[in-house]
Amino acid sequence: MSADPPRSRSRARNALHLLWVLPLAGVLSMFPIALASFSLCGIGCYSPGFIRYEELPLAVLMCAIGGLIVFLAVQLVPWTQRAWTRLLVSIPAGLLWGGIWLLLSLHAFDPMSPIFGR
Repeated sequence: MSADPPRSRSRARNALHLLWVLPLAGVLSMFPIALASFSLCGIGCYSPGFIRYEELPLAVLMCAIGGLIVFLAVQLVPWTQRAWTRLLVSIPAGLLWGGIWLLLSLHAFDPMSPIFGR
């Protein structure tokens, strides 16, 4: 007859904050990631031969900023009361987000890319 205790309902409510924080962080991180892609390619870069590798430090920095935005979103929202759990989830989330977008900016998944060793 009794519902969940108030403590468990507040925990579930805190976890629901991730439903709006993570999409917002993803959208906000697109600005530095788009700058990273634009710094490497410019407009209309569809093949790896046109990548300007001298702009690579700027692209790495911008993707790191995008990953930092996701890291902060996961870390600062109290979706769990355990700080270590938030830290252990937010570090890989930020690294993966920034790293995958850096690889996508470099056309690393393109078989004709020099990253594949061709």
